[in-house]
Amino acid sequence: MKCPYCEKEMISGYIRTEGANGLFFMPENQDYGIFPTKNGVEKKGGVVLDGPYLTRFHDNCIAAYQCEKCKKIIVTY
Repeated sequence: MKCPYCEKEMISGYIRTEGANGLFFMPENQDYGIFPTKNGVEKKGGVVLDGPYLTRFHDNCIAAYQCEKCKKIIVTY
């Protein structure tokens, strides 16, 4: 994939967490609470990238591309 900012080739990889109950994007000043649910995250304007899971015994992983020059990471959800 070409970087949309500088047009250089990007490095494919993953954004990962270990021992988490999910991976979410949340708008600034928003919180999903103690026990996140898909509905709860989305109600606050968030995006569920992986999960949510009831326990923290999961490794979360989502494909991404990194531009070393621009220091940008692109994620498609």
